[in-house]
Amino acid sequence: MAPTDTSVRPLRPQRQDGPPIRLRGGSRLTSAGWVCWAVVVGAAAVLALVRMGDPASRRLVELVTLTPVGVPLAATGTAIALALLVAAHRRALPGLALVVAVTLLGAHVGWLVPHYVPDAAHPGDGDAMVVMTLNIEFADPEALAEAVAVNDVDVLVLLEVTRDRLGELRSTGLTDVLPHAAGVEGDSNDQTIVLRRFRVASSEPVPGGAGHSLVVDLASDAGRVRLVAAHPRPPYLTDVWRSDHAQLLAALSAFAIGEPTIVAGDFNATLAHAPMRRILGLGYDDAVDQVGGGWSPTWPAGGHQRRFGIDVPAFAPIDHVLTSPGLVVTSARAFDVDGADHRAVLASVEWTRS
Repeated sequence: MAPTDTSVRPLRPQRQDGPPIRLRGGSRLTSAGWVCWAVVVGAAAVLALVRMGDPASRRLVELVTLTPVGVPLAATGTAIALALLVAAHRRALPGLALVVAVTLLGAHVGWLVPHYVPDAAHPGDGDAMVVMTLNIEFADPEALAEAVAVNDVDVLVLLEVTRDRLGELRSTGLTDVLPHAAGVEGDSNDQTIVLRRFRVASSEPVPGGAGHSLVVDLASDAGRVRLVAAHPRPPYLTDVWRSDHAQLLAALSAFAIGEPTIVAGDFNATLAHAPMRRILGLGYDDAVDQVGGGWSPTWPAGGHQRRFGIDVPAFAPIDHVLTSPGLVVTSARAFDVDGADHRAVLASVEWTRS
């Protein structure tokens, strides 16, 4: 009997039949499509989440400002998902991707489109009050005075007014055109003031301050109206920003329902931010929204913000004129004032016809 051969023999490579194994996802183009889809849909999802919430982080608060960007992001994700669906042999995963993108697109469109749709017409009584608000930290006083004259402004809300700037405004003759003032008696170098054609019945700070905010009772030809000149501080310190908005909300909540009230100023918040949504929940309505003015960013303006040597265009609608029920806005717009880093907001307000 032959001895058993126990030596180790090298293994021969096994021949493979058929095409080489490929990674799931198909071609490089398909893989790139999935990567692009994940990026744009992920960004749209993050914007949707911060828009629905009430973030405490400064960066997330600032991110809410970019909510309108969610529309083109989600639209791009929808187009990519459609292309993947057409090209795929197995359509379950691309179909799911399409559902996610379309859902996000619907949410973002649902938030943006109402800004372009005018409110149902409410007849005014024809006695209009023209209200204008502007943060004038860098504004040219002469350009401001010209804007007031051209637009026949009745009530002017000015934010970040220094003592020197107040003197410049007086030298333009603006305080002769709008002789009744509130807030000018303060010693702060960051004042909120209201200039008015007609008599100011009374004025006082918002309880707690709400940053630099002021409550003014005005006696107009059409009747008395309360004006709140609002200027919560920016969200560099989110606790301070949230506290200022909470004080403003508490003051507005304390007003009697049905009393004509206008809230105007630099809110340092868009209508997408939770504090502003709570104010709107009291029944207030944004002037530009009422006339279907659309997305009207007011900051940064005038080339005051630059990145990589390029002027950052206005992208944040943080300046507003709000009106309570009983008042109707017949026209509203945002426009540039030379030198200012904010755009002004102008609104023509009437009492609703009873």
